[in-house]
Amino acid sequence: MKAAEETPVLFTNPVMKLLAKTNRQITVTYILLYTILLFYFHFKVNAGMGAGVTLIWFFGGVLSWSFFEYILHRYIFHISGESAAIKRFAYVMHGIHHDHPRVENYVFMPPAPGTIYISIFLGLFWLILGDLSFVFLAGFIIGYLIYANIHFYIHLKRPVKRFGFFWRHHSLHHYKYPDKAFGVSSPLWDIVFGTMPPAKKASES
Repeated sequence: MKAAEETPVLFTNPVMKLLAKTNRQITVTYILLYTILLFYFHFKVNAGMGAGVTLIWFFGGVLSWSFFEYILHRYIFHISGESAAIKRFAYVMHGIHHDHPRVENYVFMPPAPGTIYISIFLGLFWLILGDLSFVFLAGFIIGYLIYANIHFYIHLKRPVKRFGFFWRHHSLHHYKYPDKAFGVSSPLWDIVFGTMPPAKKASES
């Protein structure tokens, strides 16, 4: 097992330091609680909806997360610019993870910012989907949870042979091709948008 790194100081303000702290158990717990709450409201406002339709919208949310994950990772997390504000934003959002990939705090989303983001997405999805926003968002945040756990295992656990592709794919992004392999939970959007890393040659195996 890879040894976890000590958490570097990201904020000096004690409140910000507290709000930026999390671990796998905390994140899994609050995401699952929000998922249960979202399903409760879904069934309350869509009492007549069948299980099949509910599952379609739920898995639509999961798939939408994988697309959002790709866009977020490629265009926001790796944003570049000369201003101090952009550099600080990029470092806080993702640069610190590249510098310290085995720090658990920077693999999972803490509850405070996570709650803010979930509230924002609920508002956006409500404007587009109305009553279907609850189940769609439930799928969306479960998609995030799948991504976060895959990311956690890649950086902090030994590779599992049958899931070795995820380790190789993400390691190529971290250590060889920072402009490719943006998908963590799925290579789908790397394939669609042409950002798959070069295939390994037989002579390199």
